[in-house]
Amino acid sequence: MKKTLFFLLLILLIALFTRIYRISLVPPSLSWDEAAIGYDAYSVVETGKDQWGVSWPVAFKSFGEYKYPLHIYAAGIFIKLFGLSEFSVRIGSVIFGVINVLLLYLFVKTAFKKKKLALLSSFFLAISPWHIQFSRVSWETNYALFFFLLGLIFFFKYINEKPYKRYIVFSFLSFGITLFTYNAAKIFVPIIVITLIILYFQKLIKQKIFYISIVIFLVFIGINFLNPNLSGLNRLSQLSLMEYQVVETYAYKTTKVYKLGVLEVYAKQYLSHFSAQFLFMKGDPNPRHSIQTVGELYWFDVLLLPIGLIFLVKKRNKIAILLLIWFFTSIIPASITRETPHASRAMFALGGWQIISAMGLISIFSFKGLKNRLIFKSLFIFVVFLFFLNYLRNYFGQYPKIYSQYWQYGYRQVASYINVNYDKYDKIYITRKYGEPQIFLLFYLKYPPEKYQNDANLIRRKEGDWIKVFAFDKFVFLEDSEVKDIYNSMGKTKEKVLFIGTAGNFPNSVISLEVINFLDGSPAFQIVEI
Repeated sequence: MKKTLFFLLLILLIALFTRIYRISLVPPSLSWDEAAIGYDAYSVVETGKDQWGVSWPVAFKSFGEYKYPLHIYAAGIFIKLFGLSEFSVRIGSVIFGVINVLLLYLFVKTAFKKKKLALLSSFFLAISPWHIQFSRVSWETNYALFFFLLGLIFFFKYINEKPYKRYIVFSFLSFGITLFTYNAAKIFVPIIVITLIILYFQKLIKQKIFYISIVIFLVFIGINFLNPNLSGLNRLSQLSLMEYQVVETYAYKTTKVYKLGVLEVYAKQYLSHFSAQFLFMKGDPNPRHSIQTVGELYWFDVLLLPIGLIFLVKKRNKIAILLLIWFFTSIIPASITRETPHASRAMFALGGWQIISAMGLISIFSFKGLKNRLIFKSLFIFVVFLFFLNYLRNYFGQYPKIYSQYWQYGYRQVASYINVNYDKYDKIYITRKYGEPQIFLLFYLKYPPEKYQNDANLIRRKEGDWIKVFAFDKFVFLEDSEVKDIYNSMGKTKEKVLFIGTAGNFPNSVISLEVINFLDGSPAFQIVEI
């Protein structure tokens, strides 16, 4: 028992260190989504309303969609405790990321009754590049995984520990809450719930409390789909396949049946998540989702995953079937939208895939023909830590420097300059080249939410599925080409005007007040005045 507790604490310490070390600096800046989450949480804490003036919303309006409430209200707690900062926005995901490592241990221990398998599974999750990446940013993924794993733990406590029947209620309640955390949960979680009901049907129907639990879960589904801002249908329509993707398929060209073309695209996108490029070489093509030099898994998983899958197929018991369905269906939410392969939308793979890898390793260690078992174990441990340390070296070393632009680096420095020089200028023009500048100014200037909500100069319009802010206070936000045109046409003016643009916006003869570079040394912002 003491030995197990020691290793579990060691694993949790590894998980904590890799998720909290330099959390405010790596990734090198908040993304616009993180800044919006932080400012909405700050606005609710200060005024009881989000940035749009809605009181205690159950769904938060964002640039082009609605965001779920749990991670935003969680951020509000930390902002109340520590103030508005990168740390306050990200620490919730860090905490839930570490807790999820613990929950995976508890799930495996409860469902399998095997402490070694539980420890190894949680260790693989603790060092997972996939999980670390999403534990260091304020996204919904860890909150969704938390309630999903909690639901599994309560379910198997109900199955394996008869005395406390209410476990099944807590299980379906947790699964229901998961639907309020992330759109992918709406597809994946019902699949798992239905699987659990089918596998353990004979045991479940004997208890009246099971039917109460089903009703609770259905209520959560109903609330989600009755509220258009929570249903996720708007987001799905934004990410639906483009027509050209379908008409170029072999199925459509040969049959002229559009739905067959759609199925072919879905199948290709599904299989892309099992490619070596995604799993072992580069990971998600989006640099915000992967460091681009390491896959979502490690190379040793090439060996462990297939062996673990073979082990499950041979077992053919209920828990093996559950894991196989978990493995193959967790990718579905990421396969029916654009931008694939997609690590975030496939995040429910986390946990299940690590369990299967752990099973593969235990199967190798238990192979009767294996000689020099101690040497093999020592060599494998060495290889694992070699891959792990290489990942950490890349993540904390080259990754923030090379990909700072993808993290919209530089807005903190822009806001810092504005904060010091705000009173000198009558108007401030800012380029939109790198995203949504207004949300970064609101966040880094800690702009009073009530003042923003009632600002007479606030101009925002919906363009397609996107809502753009064009002005507030003395700030005007322009497309990059517009900055150049307005600067060149302005000439002399009685107003004192500040321009924050990019290198190509101003004549070479202009003297810059400040130049802000990305971490790789290339220019990000150029600040000039008239």
